[in-house]
Amino acid sequence: MSCVVTEDDLVPAVLCACLAILLFPLAFRVLASLCRRSDRSQSWKRQPNRSEQDRDDGSRLHPITSFGAWGRADGCLNSPRFLLPVEGGVLVADSGNDRLQVFTADGTHVRTILGSRPGHPTGLATDGTHAWVADSSNCSVAKIVLKDGALVTRTGSYGSGVGEFSAPEGLALAHGVLFVADEGNCRVAMLDAASLAWRGAFGTRGVGPGQLLKPV
Repeated sequence: MSCVVTEDDLVPAVLCACLAILLFPLAFRVLASLCRRSDRSQSWKRQPNRSEQDRDDGSRLHPITSFGAWGRADGCLNSPRFLLPVEGGVLVADSGNDRLQVFTADGTHVRTILGSRPGHPTGLATDGTHAWVADSSNCSVAKIVLKDGALVTRTGSYGSGVGEFSAPEGLALAHGVLFVADEGNCRVAMLDAASLAWRGAFGTRGVGPGQLLKPV
């Protein structure tokens, strides 16, 4: 018996061989890529907390507890803006409810300071006896007795001149001077802490040195 290979038989074999040669590199790259993905997946499964540990270097805050819930009853809050440590707890600017509230360190409600003004309390400062409250709604700053909320004095109205504010926010007390972040006017106003008399202001709108953009 003789085995004869004709030209017609040879052509399909050659074509198959050429096709295999062309497709082999592509198939190899696909297989290698799948293997790498599998290795990464297995590595992630073996070390599920490594990424989290890398991101948390100990500087992140981890809540211990919390207090408050939305509402208008005593102890409830609505858009609280600023917190201030006071004797025995914390003073909260409960802005959405137009009031101040005092809580103990564990979140127990102590008292509520009511009144139509401050109408939208934001920034807070205290010397232990008095508290200064920025009222962004009425564009004013009030000085009250911390114990009962009795008003001592108030200053300010809407505007950009002397003694005027536009949405005052943060407060800071230092060396008898009350600093007011006058957000809408892009400046910091300085008041006498005792009388709330105007002592000056600094800052202009902008992003350059000495300029401010909505300080809070």
